[in-house]
Amino acid sequence: MVIANGASSQYCSEQYHGAAPFSEVENQAARDYVLRHRANLASFVTIHAYSQMWLLPWAWTPAKPDDYEELKSLADNAVAALTAVHGTQYIVGSIPEVLYVASGSSIDWAKHASGAGVAYAYALELRDTGRYGFLLPEKFIKPTAEETWEAIKVMGHFFRKN
Repeated sequence: MVIANGASSQYCSEQYHGAAPFSEVENQAARDYVLRHRANLASFVTIHAYSQMWLLPWAWTPAKPDDYEELKSLADNAVAALTAVHGTQYIVGSIPEVLYVASGSSIDWAKHASGAGVAYAYALELRDTGRYGFLLPEKFIKPTAEETWEAIKVMGHFFRKN
């Protein structure tokens, strides 16, 4: 197996690459679903916690896709709608630009022609910025959903017009 930047062969590492691509049943199910429906997919969005970021491909390299400006424009519009709800600030950019090089990203696979070939692929890191981390208090869950929904609606309107 080729191990690229941002991955580890140490199974206790947060960057562990797994035994093989799609070695876990959950990843296999997601892969199979996307491949089965890719002709009808306008976008691939993976939602995580936490950091308040709207992340774009590529993750495995600092290079950006040829349509990066188009991807970023839609992301900026979605984040503007999100921020308008409760004032929550998000960072928008490619994964290496905002975080670090990371191999094995699902958005890289979803966007790349050798994967699913979905034109618009994003990874969302929802609230918060680290104070609560993965243990977001209940009082923030509904506001997070409200603002995220407004961002997703912006994407839906874009795809319906285009």
